[in-house]
Amino acid sequence: MDNDATTLMRADYEALVDARDHAQAMRGVATGAMETLSDAELDAYLAARSSLAFWRKHRSLTQAALATAAGTTQPHLAQIEGGLRSCDVALFATFARVLRVRIEDLAPVQPATKEAVCFNLRCINGSLVRTQRRPPFLSRRSPNHGP
Repeated sequence: MDNDATTLMRADYEALVDARDHAQAMRGVATGAMETLSDAELDAYLAARSSLAFWRKHRSLTQAALATAAGTTQPHLAQIEGGLRSCDVALFATFARVLRVRIEDLAPVQPATKEAVCFNLRCINGSLVRTQRRPPFLSRRSPNHGP
């Protein structure tokens, strides 16, 4: 029994992983550990200048407050939110920590569509739930990356 091996087709393996992710998301929603977004919040996300701007506003922070917490300036943050300047990964990681989101949630998605957003969100009983799915550039289905 210790040497038993099982072989699965990739599609079957991915279906099992998706089922596990769904079960974890449902547990997170049931316990309140996973944040949900309403339809109005999703519309606000899609209308926002950037995902960084959305999450900052969603957390009821001013640009000045987030900039101070992240160790940058308000004008610098305004330029990042407006897409006029880029920032390094370390600053994005700091923004993510302060905003209590994953760094992937702040990565620009162009163009922002419901399909692109829903890659990281699942609809459960009318509420949108952030999942632990990988961003598109690290998708399990990418031939350049393993499972």
